[in-house]
Amino acid sequence: MEVTINDFVRYRQLKQECTRLTRQIAKLEETNGREVTDKATGSLPYFPYTERHIPIVGLLHNTARINAKKDELAEMMQNARELLKRLNAFLDTIPRDKKDIRDVLELYYIDCIRSYEKAVECAGLAVDASSQMQKVRRYMRKNIKITVKTEPENDIV
Repeated sequence: MEVTINDFVRYRQLKQECTRLTRQIAKLEETNGREVTDKATGSLPYFPYTERHIPIVGLLHNTARINAKKDELAEMMQNARELLKRLNAFLDTIPRDKKDIRDVLELYYIDCIRSYEKAVECAGLAVDASSQMQKVRRYMRKNIKITVKTEPENDIV
C-alpha cells in the first residue's frame, strides 16, 4: 500500500470531475427528446430566384452522448473508489497523537473542502491555517513517498 501525495491530489480532482460529469448528464437528459426548430435559407430553383426561409423542426436525441458520459462517469467513479480505499488505509495508519493532521487531510482531500483554511476551521483546530499546513507537509514528507516523474534526457552527440 504505497501512497503518494499525487494520489491525494488525484482523488480530489477525480471527485470534482465526477461532479462536473453528473451535472452534464443531468443537463443532457433534460434536453433529450425535446423539439428543436431552426430555419434554412433557400431560393426557388428557377428565375426570379426569390430567397425564402424554410422552417425545420426535429427532435433532439442525446441518448448516445448520455450513455457515453455515463460510461465515463462509471469508470471514473470506480477509479475514485479504489483510490479512496488506499487513501483511507493510509489515513488509518496515522497515530492518534497526529489526529489533527488526519482530520485536515481527510477534510481537504477526501471531503473536498474548498480551501485549506476552511478545512482547518472545520477540524476545530485553534491554530493558524498556514502553520497547520506546514505541520501536515512535514508529516507527509516524512511518511509519504513523493514520486517525481522525470523525462529521460536525450544525449545529443
